[in-house]
This record gives sequence, C-alpha cells and structure tokens, in this order.
Amino acid sequence: MSEEKSESPIDKVEGAQLESIDDKLKSKSDDKSKQKNKPEENTEKPNGRTNNNEAGNCYCAKERNLNIIELLCASCSRWFHESCIGYQLGKLVPFMMNYIFMCKNCSPTGLESFKKNQAPFPQMCVTAIANLLQMSQKENEQKTFFHKDKDIIPFIECHWDSMTTMPRRVTQSWHATIHRALLKDVGTLFTIDENSSDGQLFGLICSDLQMIKPNYEAMIKGGHLKVTEMGVQHVVPLSGGFRGRNAKRKFPGEGTGTGPGKKGRGSDMTAPKLPAHGYPLEHPFNKDGYRYILAEPDPHAPFRQEFDESSDWAGKPIPGWLYRALSPSTVLLALHDRAPQLRISEDRLAVTGEKGYCMVRATHNVSRGTWYWEATIEEMPEGSATRLGWGQEYANLQAPLGYDKFGYSWRSRKGTRFHESKGKHYSNGYGEGDTLGFLVILPDTHDASHLPNTYKDRVRTKSLSKI
Repeated sequence: MSEEKSESPIDKVEGAQLESIDDKLKSKSDDKSKQKNKPEENTEKPNGRTNNNEAGNCYCAKERNLNIIELLCASCSRWFHESCIGYQLGKLVPFMMNYIFMCKNCSPTGLESFKKNQAPFPQMCVTAIANLLQMSQKENEQKTFFHKDKDIIPFIECHWDSMTTMPRRVTQSWHATIHRALLKDVGTLFTIDENSSDGQLFGLICSDLQMIKPNYEAMIKGGHLKVTEMGVQHVVPLSGGFRGRNAKRKFPGEGTGTGPGKKGRGSDMTAPKLPAHGYPLEHPFNKDGYRYILAEPDPHAPFRQEFDESSDWAGKPIPGWLYRALSPSTVLLALHDRAPQLRISEDRLAVTGEKGYCMVRATHNVSRGTWYWEATIEEMPEGSATRLGWGQEYANLQAPLGYDKFGYSWRSRKGTRFHESKGKHYSNGYGEGDTLGFLVILPDTHDASHLPNTYKDRVRTKSLSKI
C-alpha cells in the first residue's frame, strides 16, 4: 500500500473515444494545416476590431449551416458551429441575438467564453419567426408569414428556457406583450399581412436569415463590451450599479444583517455566481449530508404538456418525474461524483487537489467494448504525485485509485501500477507536461456467474450447538 500524499496534480481529461487516437490527431493536424494555407486578409473596422471572414468560418473552415446552432465571435466576427465549440453552452436555438461569444483564438486566456443575456420580447419574436421560416424552407413550403397564436407564441413557449434567461411566466399575460411587441416594430423588424383569412400574420423585413446576429456594436456603445489592445472583452457589471424604479433607498449598514433582529431573508443572502454553463462548481452536499445530482428536464416524461398548460401546480414544487439525471453530450469530470476537497475547472476538463489522495470520476461509464482516453499533466510541483486509470462505481472516493479491487491505477512516482493496494513496476515515472493514454478492453457479453448467490427472502436458521 502506498503512503505518498498528493499535493497539487492537475489532470486534464481529453475524453474517451472508440477510434484510434492517432487518426484523431492526424485529422486535427490536417484541419490546422488547411486553415494556415488559406490567405488571411484582415480588414480594420471602425471600432478597432479585425474581420477575418476571408479566412473562413469556424475552426473546421466549413461554410455556415442555418439548420444548426451557430455563434458569432464578438472579436473576429466569424461564425462557429455548436458542434465545433468545446464550451458547454447549454440549451440554445438557432438565430439567437442575446449572447456574447468569444472564440479561443480571440480570447486572452485561450479558452472560449459564452454568456447568454436576458432577451427582450422583440428579439424573441425575431428568433421565433426566423426558426419558423427556416423550418418552412426546409420542408419546401413557401410560407413567410406566421400567426401569433398558432405559430409564434407556441414556439416561444416550447423554447423559452433556451431563448432567454428570464424566468418562465406562470400566467399567460405575456401573450399580449408579444402582440404589442410585434405591432410596435412593424416597419423596422416585422411586416404584417392583414388580408389573410386567419387574421394578422407577421413576418420579417429582412428575409436573409444570415443577417440575424447579435448587435455587438450596440453592446460596445452601451458599455457591455470594451475594445482593448487584446481585442474585444466582456465588461463585468458592478453590483448595485442599477436600481429598479421601485427600489428603496438604503442607508449605510442597512440590509447587511448587522442590525438587531435582522434574520433570515433580511440578512446577506446573495446567491453565488454561477459559471456560464449554469451549474454550480461547489460540492453538491447540504449540511445534513444529502447528495444532490445535477438534473435536466426529461423530454420523454409522461403528461409533460398537461403539466406545462395546467395552472394547478403554480407555486408548488416541481414533481421529480419531470426531470432526469443530467447526461452531458461529451465526457466531462463529474461534479457530484468526486471528493469534496478536489477543485474542478469551469470547463470541467481539469481537476486540482492538494489535500492527500482522493478521486474524481467522469460523467460517463463503459460496460463493454474497447475504450481509450488521455490525460495531460499540466502542473506537478516537486514532491507531489498522482494516480490515473480506470475505476468502478464502488471505488472509494477518499482513497487513491487502485486502493481496493474496484480500481486500476498508474502512479506518477516510479511508474508503479496499483490494484488492491498491491504495486508492481510498470514503467518509468511521468511528470509535468506528459500525456498519458489508458485503454480498456471489456467483453461484449455479460457473464454474471461470478456473482455470489443471494440470501434474500430465505429462512434464517441457527445451529442448535451454538444456542
């Protein structure tokens, strides 16, 4: 059994995959060489930004695809496909205008950044009509005008959480607000057809869907973005800068929980700031030890539509059968399946620990077939060590990987491999800057003959000689 202590290893998970890693690296290098061979003619914009549209869109250098979600970079003004972006964007719909996105080529940190803002109703109407128009063109229907109650409002109701950060309205009073927003911007954003037998129909003045994009120029003038020597950067607003019209004036020392009798809601109960993907990074345990698992709405839940349309559940807890455990589309580090002393990065691809050996597992598991994943040691101070490998669900999170029979690990110090706390020399040690690969080959057939017989529902007997 090993007695070394880990101080600060950072293991970067590249994800599990079926295909050969050599083929993947080769395809990536080919894509990069293609991008380098294309001429880059940067044209200077009035605000100091450069336009790289001549070099092509996205990391893959492919053309735009209006049938999928695409994001416009605020700095280089290039469009990026959702499938090519490594950042966890959450739920989105095409033709959105209420976001700020920075690609990794323009970001000062080299990491992608994304922030979805609260969308006003006119922008939601533009997004809804653009998606309806694209769907009609995809089905070869010559339909350019849509009904407010039959088309626009049902689309917004179905994709509310994807289109805006505004809380979903309980009542249906926002339907009239949608109608007023459509009529107010007739001639600037929308066109209206009042000669139809179905009543008023609305369409877009700009029929070119490729022109629908965030107005970054207005964001710069409004102070939400700023132009620096490093490019366009997002401005984090200071708390307390703006107050609503009904906000009360506070005196110094008031509302901070320091006054007599100020308890509960009157104290400083500011909610912690969440990352861009909307999920908390702290360990999801409450004071009683209950563990929380990240959830998402279950699209296959029975009676989902009846629940959304019913007003009987207003103000009541949402039933659990409407949700399911969150299953990310890519392999990430699990926030709920880790030791609490470990720190997970915001992109959930790196982990840092400094308080002894403990473990974190990934969001996905494998049960059969051949699987492979890689990790890169980004930082390893002198005297620290780490273990990487494969572990099962029952492996102890407060023990090093390979401590019990549920894990197989490869230690950085002396290159020792461990299983059931028994070490055996495997290779030379590894350290900072090294990239490691882990391959597992599992049988395709499930054989349960090794499991012991169950004693459930059997009669309990005692020997008379022991009584």
